[in-house]
Amino acid sequence: MKYLTLLLGFLFSLSLFAETNRQRLTTDILEKVNNIENGQQSIRVYLHRKIKIYRNNVSDSNVSVDDKLNVKVYENKLKEVIGRNTPGKIIDIKGNEQTHYKSIEDAIKNLTTIYVTFDPTCEKIECAFVFQQLLKDIDWSGRPSFYYNQFYLVKIPKNTAFNNQEIHRISPWWSRLIGEERNQKPLKENYLYKNKGYSVVLEYKLSELKVVSKEVKRYKGIKP
Repeated sequence: MKYLTLLLGFLFSLSLFAETNRQRLTTDILEKVNNIENGQQSIRVYLHRKIKIYRNNVSDSNVSVDDKLNVKVYENKLKEVIGRNTPGKIIDIKGNEQTHYKSIEDAIKNLTTIYVTFDPTCEKIECAFVFQQLLKDIDWSGRPSFYYNQFYLVKIPKNTAFNNQEIHRISPWWSRLIGEERNQKPLKENYLYKNKGYSVVLEYKLSELKVVSKEVKRYKGIKP
């Protein structure tokens, strides 16, 4: 019984040190992943909040007259849901980030852009979700500054079967509309610049295993 208790205590310690937690994906982590062979293809990324995409399209209408005017409208609707625990795959990473830029437009054009898919049938950037850092400004020397070191959703894949679309960020307390498609634009016209807290950002899972070696040294003291 004594040995069983010690064994259970040892296993509990290992599970505690190997706990997996969620972290925001930053440029530093992205660089570490790219330096590992097949790192970009292997890592899975997640949204920090669930999103729902509502698409609709009025395909046709039919009008008839009897004692009143009868209008029949045909509307197609589609709801897409991506949860917090839905793993996404990085298809591609583009951009040519520099330390100095000539203008905000030049900086936005060269920002690191991450293309992520949550659909196993999608293998091209045309059907992927697009994430970028949120550019704040560039100073007098052309050095860029960002609101946060994380990647925001700026574009969703098109669906040609539907004309209208909305994205809602779902939290445990409420739902927020984050727009149809918001690319970064100069003069802070982007929705994300005005409503940074209502967007969604990329996260990854970090599993950290700590191996601790303990040693006890007892001093006997010095006797006279």
